[in-house]
Amino acid sequence: MQKNQSHDENLKVQHYRAYGLSIHSDLPLPELITDQAPGPADVHICYERERGQVFASEDDFQHFIVAPDQVILKADGFQLAITQGKKITIHCHNPNLYQDAIRLRILGAGLGVLLQQREHLVLHGATIGQRGAVVIMGNSGDGKSTLTMQLVQGGYRLSGDDKCVMKVDVDRFTALSGSPYIKINDRLVTQTGIHKDRIHSVRALKNKVYVDLSSKFEIDQVPIVAGFVLGQAHKTLVEKLTQRQAFDSLIEHSYRKKKLFRTALQKTHFLQCHSMAVSVPVYAYSRQLVGGHLRQPEPEFLDLLEDLIGSGR
Repeated sequence: MQKNQSHDENLKVQHYRAYGLSIHSDLPLPELITDQAPGPADVHICYERERGQVFASEDDFQHFIVAPDQVILKADGFQLAITQGKKITIHCHNPNLYQDAIRLRILGAGLGVLLQQREHLVLHGATIGQRGAVVIMGNSGDGKSTLTMQLVQGGYRLSGDDKCVMKVDVDRFTALSGSPYIKINDRLVTQTGIHKDRIHSVRALKNKVYVDLSSKFEIDQVPIVAGFVLGQAHKTLVEKLTQRQAFDSLIEHSYRKKKLFRTALQKTHFLQCHSMAVSVPVYAYSRQLVGGHLRQPEPEFLDLLEDLIGSGR
């Protein structure tokens, strides 16, 4: 109990700006941009002062509980209660022990669920831009992080990694910038020649690191003009999908889709994906894997990208 009291007494509220929101947090979130002129909070992230029982379960569905006014995410040693798109409450007996794991969970699924509760369209993908933005989607191993790093190194700007968050206004989709950090595996660090000063290791991450791309981060809201779905093939292929194919791809690459579809938000999400499939062109981009590595982006892809959002140069 002494440790918990000491932790509470030392809490200092941190102020951040992400996804167009003012975030006030008990927990330091250095991956987000500090709000230099904080106003009223849109989102509170706070520790529960009266710490209740914390459960753990090997059943995945027991790690995700949908209540009438909140979603509860459980992990070993802590749980997060996400309420009405406005608050994330941390329940933990020993915050100092689990701080890294809690932070990663908040930055990932915690904020993902909260943004879905606010009726934003959230896809599993990266967002890069110049004059307009595109979302890059794909399954694990298809090279989302590799392509994103290649494009940023080529002059494009990062709006978000891992999840693309969009404000929806009927048939207009606007990318909301998240964190200037991109999470990549150790192998990609070597391949891309990233300077060590930009690399940040996190104990809770296995075989991955965060790379600071603050100097190439787009803080403004940018309209989404296209989407790309990555794949692997024997030869390069860039082709526009039909509206039905685009809709299926958007559903497939919805952020935490299995969990999302267990909430009351799925109808809104389906309608948003349908509207995007009708309003925004989505392309398949299949790339060759050579010697276990993905090559530099092919000219046909870069030419299309330049037509859509301009050159990165």
